[in-house]
Amino acid sequence: MYGWHQTNRLFAFSDVVEYLDEKLSYSRKLDDRFEPTKEIQDKSRFHLMDGERYIISDFPVEAVMGQKSKVYTVNA
Repeated sequence: MYGWHQTNRLFAFSDVVEYLDEKLSYSRKLDDRFEPTKEIQDKSRFHLMDGERYIISDFPVEAVMGQKSKVYTVNA
């Protein structure tokens, strides 16, 4: 998701309040040195973020990185 946001390829309208609430409050648990871990803080609250990752994960990496991917066409 970071790549999509970093390259401004993901947009949200201001009326998707629940999505924006989750997005703005999403964070990772901190360890004893206050460094972020891989574990998500209050993971059960973030169903929309899980869905977002699931949907976006189906897109090829090239789409995130801004690289041209091969286009395949089928002759009818």
